[in-house]
Order: sequence, then C-alpha cells, then structure tokens
Amino acid sequence: MNTRELLLDARKIWRSRIGKSLVLTVLCGLLAVQAVVFVPLLMQSRHQQVAGVIREEASRIDALLQTGPPRVAADQVRHRPLLLGIVIRAEGGDVAAEAGFVDFDFEELAGPGTRIEHQDGVSDVAFDVQRSDGTWRVYLRCHTRPAMNAADPHLFMLCLLGLLAALCSVALTVFALRRKVMLPLEHQAQHDPLTGLPNRTQFDVRLREIIDDCANQGTRAALLFIDLDRFKDFNDNFGHPQGDALLTELAQRLKAAVAADCVAARLGGDEFAVILTFVLKTSDAQEQAQRILETLSQPYRYNQFRFQLSASIGVVMLPAHGADLAEAQRNADIAMYVAKRGGRAQVTMFDAAMSEAVSRRKQLEDWLRVAIDENELSVHYQPKLQMDGHTVDGAEALLRWKRPDGSQVSPGEFIPVAEESGLIVPLGRWVLMRVLAQIATWKSQGFESPRISVNVSANQFLDENFLRSFLEILDGSSTPASHLDLEITESALMTTPDHAVSVLTTLRARGITVSLDDFGTGYSSLGYLKRFPVNSIKIDHSFVVDLVEDRDSARLVKAVIGMTHSLGLLFVAEGVENKRQLALLRDWECDLYQGHLTSPAIDPDAFRAFCMARSRD
Repeated sequence: MNTRELLLDARKIWRSRIGKSLVLTVLCGLLAVQAVVFVPLLMQSRHQQVAGVIREEASRIDALLQTGPPRVAADQVRHRPLLLGIVIRAEGGDVAAEAGFVDFDFEELAGPGTRIEHQDGVSDVAFDVQRSDGTWRVYLRCHTRPAMNAADPHLFMLCLLGLLAALCSVALTVFALRRKVMLPLEHQAQHDPLTGLPNRTQFDVRLREIIDDCANQGTRAALLFIDLDRFKDFNDNFGHPQGDALLTELAQRLKAAVAADCVAARLGGDEFAVILTFVLKTSDAQEQAQRILETLSQPYRYNQFRFQLSASIGVVMLPAHGADLAEAQRNADIAMYVAKRGGRAQVTMFDAAMSEAVSRRKQLEDWLRVAIDENELSVHYQPKLQMDGHTVDGAEALLRWKRPDGSQVSPGEFIPVAEESGLIVPLGRWVLMRVLAQIATWKSQGFESPRISVNVSANQFLDENFLRSFLEILDGSSTPASHLDLEITESALMTTPDHAVSVLTTLRARGITVSLDDFGTGYSSLGYLKRFPVNSIKIDHSFVVDLVEDRDSARLVKAVIGMTHSLGLLFVAEGVENKRQLALLRDWECDLYQGHLTSPAIDPDAFRAFCMARSRD
C-alpha cells in the first residue's frame, strides 16, 4: 500500500465511521460541557434556596414571637425540612423554648447575624427578635447541603451519561483511526514495500531481542546473510521490473522455507537475512541454510524463459560469534564475503580466522589506496620471445608493489582486492599511463621498444567510461598506439558480446592489437573467436605447467595451436619454466612464449638491457 492509497483510504474513513464518530463526539461533548457548567450553577442555586428559606423562617419566627409565646414559635418550625433545631432565649439568657436537636455553643454565636459552618454539613445561625417586653435571641440549626428535588437525580444522571459517552466516542474514534490509518503506516515503516518482508529496521529490533534471549535463557540461534550471485547482470539484461518480480518470488520462497518462529527479512537490494531460532547444533544451522540455498536456486520462469540464480550464504552462531547486534552482523557479512570469494553458490560458517583474513583484506585495500597516490607501485616487464629463444617480440606489463618498509605484496594478493573494491579501474588507468610514459622514455634513450601488452580486467572493460578514458589517455601521450597490445579475458568479452565487438573494433582501428588472455579457463569456444577482432590467443599457464606430464593437457594444447592458426591468429604460451616444455611447444609450432625459463618480470632498465643485449648478438 503506497502513500496515495493510504490517503484515499483515510478520506473514506473520514467520510464514514470516523466522521460519524466525530459528530457523536461533538454532541456528547456538548452534554459533558453542560454537566461541567450546569452542576456548579445548580449547587449555587440550592445554596441560595437555603438562604432564602432561612430568611423566610426567621421572618416567620419573628411574627410568631411578636404575637405569641416562644413555645408556640418553636413548635411551629419543628417539622420544617431544612431545620434541625431551634432555641429561643430571653434577654437575660434563659432558654424560653427549644425543639429538635439542639446543642449550641452560645458563646460562639454571641452576636446577632453570626453563622458557623460545621464539618458535618450543618450551619448554626443566630438573630434577634424585638418584642415589647424585651429582646429575644433565636438560634437555628439547619442543613448546609441542600436536598435534591425529584428532577435533580435525572439531571445529574444525564450529565454523567453525556460525559461517559463523550469519552467512549473519543476512544472509538482514536481506535478506528489507528486501525485504518496508523497501523498500515506502521507496517509500511517496518516492512519492505516490494516483498512484504520485514525491513532492516524491524529486523534489527528482532535480532537484538533474540540475542538477548539467547544470553538470558541459554539458548542458541543462527543468523544467515544471503546475497544473490550476479543479480546485477540479470537486472541489466532483463530490466528492473523483471528483477523486482524475481525478488518478490524469491522472498515468497524464503518465507516458506523457514519456520513460523524464525525471521526472514530483506535488508536492501539483493540482500536478505534469516534468523533461525532454537538451533541446537552448528550442523543444524548449516543444514537449514543449505536447504534454503537449494530452494532459492530452483529455476525461475519468465514468459517462456527459465533462469537459475544462485546465492552466497554466510552463517554465524548466536551468541557465540555475535554477542551484540554489530558483532553478529559483521561476522555474518564476513562469512558471506568468504562464500562469494570461494566460488559463490555455497554456505559458509563463520569462524574467527575469517575475521583476521577480512581485516587483512581491508588493510590491503587501505594501503593500496595510499600506494596509488604515493607511487609505491611500479611496472615490470616480462619478455615475450619467438620460439628460437632469442628474438624479443614483445613484453607483458606486470604490476609490482613494494611497501615503504621494503616488503613486497604479491599481485595474487592485491589484484583481487583491487577488483573487489573497484580500485582496479583507476589502477588500470595508472598502469596504461605509466606504460605509455615508459615507452616514450625508452625512445628518448635510443631504445625502440617492442609492443607492450597491458592487461585489462573484466571490471575495467565493462566500465561504461572505459573506451573514452582509454582513448583520452592515448591521445594525451606521444606514444603511437601501434606500440600497445591489450590482453583481455574471455569472461570480459562474453558478458556483453556486442559491446565487446564494438570496443575492440575501435581499438583495432587505432592500430592496437588484442590478445585473448587465459584461454581455456572460461568459455573456450573457438566458434566465438570468429566474432571478436583479436590478434592472438594466450593459453592459460595451468595447461603449460602440466604439458610434459599430462597427456590430456598436451593433446589439448596441440589441438588449440592448430585451430588458432587455422583462424589466422597467433598462439602465445605463458608460464614456460623448462626446456622440455619449450621443445614441445616449438614442435607444435607455437608462435611466442614467455616464462621464467627466459626471464621473469624485470624493471624498465633491466628490460631495456635485456632487449639490447639480444639485438647485439
């Protein structure tokens, strides 16, 4: 339910139930106001009535005393409703007559017109009566709280009912408003609008509660972080609407795959999370996570197409590896990251060693950012030779990193970090500019370098600004494009084949050659090679290493060399370590090779010397 629908629903509610409730509330409120205002007025009126009656009785007693003895006057007022008692005293102080309950403190009522209010709800009043034979003082005891007449109880009941009705009406209005408007808004604030699952805010609340329960009750639970593999590629190929439909179906599968007392949530994008409650053993959590993975990996259907996505799941046990919210989520994220690095489509249980590995990776990423700015990186060059083992035909530019403390960081360690962090794009631009500058430097030194191969990663090649940035760097350099060769992997080309053909065609038109790198580790289809304007194929070193001992590798390499030549392409072998490997490659008419047999990657001055020494021989 979106905001517009909620507002429309609120308008309907206002016109119906809530509107009627508010009208009732106003009417009952008016009755309540009447009760608040009228009751004090009623009480004031009763008090005024009492005062008037007392005045009447005083006048009556005065008249009786004027014409008769005190006893007669006392008997006449004995049964008056407001009077409790009467005492008549002569001028000398003797009691002449009395009636009713009389227990006066004559000293307090010394003067005429005095009145004393008692806590028991009565008043004592004193006044004088002048007669021909002297002055008589009359003392009266009367009710302070007036009695109600027959209509008064109904009036009070009506006022009370009006007040209660007003309160009930307000309560019903608030309840209806909360049920129809506030509860949907609260649900929307706590749930993902696309899938209906709890969002990160609600999930964090539940996770804190479950961690506290585990600590207080001695129970165990498990936290699962789930990330879809290559979901971005799916979105790019089929569009975001279909991606949303897939996420909705995935959420339904996830909700059905967990027990009712467990929690499944969408944290954002293609990231989901699950809390498994009351887990007895670590193996139980792993088994449940594996079942969830299998459920999510079942094929999805879209029109006539079937798709199969996978997910990477990181699992952390609570409270052993998650004593609080931050630690639990951090460790689950680490386990998920390890699952992705391990090949995706798998479940990985967290252990303490993973935290150290991820900390090392984060440290390398921080160091690498500094290294780019502080010129800690350098480019070395490994020669490519013809099969005579003497003639240098080119070189591959390879990145090296020497820390300020003198330690070397292996490319196998920092290149994956650069790929995952996105640093590979600026790093690739840096290498290209350094190679172009080095070629120009060699030329100024009288050395005409051979063609230099620069590696382009899949992330670089797929970057939307790759071609523009590459050509800008090339145009800003004095080095001819014919001195460059680009080494690109199969996976980079096959992700977006049409785009790859367009980019490679543009580069070839500028005089740049293209080599298909690490052939044999990806699609390995020579049929696809006809589509791409490449100049050479470079077989992966893993095939060359087993060339002598493994007959299957030998047959494969020999066959690929023949098919490569049939397509008019050059064949390059990397990782040549011994003469037996070189002899076989030479027999099979391999075109070029590189490896430690001839030279490792060496610095620019050593490479220049290497090439010039062979040119003199």
